[in-house]
Amino acid sequence: MINIIDELIKNEKYPPVLLVFGEEEFLIEETLNRIKTKFQINDENSFDFEVLDGEKTSYKEIVEKCLTFPFVSKTRTVVVNNFESLTEISKSKKEKINIPFKNYLENPQNSTFLVLISKDSSINNKSSAKNSQKAPKKGKSQSTLKFPYDLIFERHKTIEFKKFKDNDYISWIQKKVEANNKKISPVAAQIFFTSLNPNLRDIDNELDKLLLFEKNKNIIDEEDITQLIGQSRKFNVFELQKAIGNRDINLSLEILTNLLKNERQEMLIMTIIAKYFITLWKLYDLKHSNLTSAEIGAMVGVNPYFIKEYQNALNKYQIEEIERAIVLFNEIDEKLKSTSIDSLYLMQSLLIRIMEKN
Repeated sequence: MINIIDELIKNEKYPPVLLVFGEEEFLIEETLNRIKTKFQINDENSFDFEVLDGEKTSYKEIVEKCLTFPFVSKTRTVVVNNFESLTEISKSKKEKINIPFKNYLENPQNSTFLVLISKDSSINNKSSAKNSQKAPKKGKSQSTLKFPYDLIFERHKTIEFKKFKDNDYISWIQKKVEANNKKISPVAAQIFFTSLNPNLRDIDNELDKLLLFEKNKNIIDEEDITQLIGQSRKFNVFELQKAIGNRDINLSLEILTNLLKNERQEMLIMTIIAKYFITLWKLYDLKHSNLTSAEIGAMVGVNPYFIKEYQNALNKYQIEEIERAIVLFNEIDEKLKSTSIDSLYLMQSLLIRIMEKN
């Protein structure tokens, strides 16, 4: 992901053509910023760095820029932003306008680093290699790609930023904290994540505030997070999830009551706990597998650190109870949105029905 472009910059081994695309637009912007930071260090380097806009350029102009030799640097860098807009324009014109760019893709200039930034959703998930670290072989999934993506996928390097799962967010938070020479515990990262919307841009902004707030600490723990977000260490959504997993009705009701007493976050709580039971349902078939925590975590989108906690919960719930809980969540979710019944009462009754023994 982001570390791929960091590695390219560190080793200064740039591919002639790099396509950057995917659903996580924030990471695409981060990649572009890293490239700009590397190649716009001073005025001299700017002669060999150029950014084009796909809405205002053409294949011919891109090729002309790429065929120009570096003036000062070893590498000339050409970035084409909004590349998908250029390809859309070209579809309605005669095929011959594509020939110069087609020829370039087949025989690119080695002294040029061409970076194509695309937000074309039609190419998402077309890469067969994880995180698109290698240019995949042309296969059935790519045979439907139109020019120039067909040639790019077949011959050149691509980086795809796929939509994050919960586990990806937790790992990303930990890595960003580590990049600032600090550490954050998995539990603290989990609490921090659950207090926010699952949006990388928002999480990044809040993480910057956290790092500034904790600038004098090398290790950020769960107490630091709960103080920052205004929840107690004992009464937060993550602790509620653990209490439910332990089938502790009294503690679950105590935490829920305290959470809703200060802030009405019914929908956030419902989303997190419903997702917890869906994950338990996915894990049920792996209950007796010989897979490692890392392998199981990758399959269900959970940080390996928490797998043992989920496995313990599976010892307390039968598959029928997990499936019933998921149905109950949908039922209460509908009532929360469509009736005037007190939300605390609805959610208390939900937890009791989930954890009571039949």
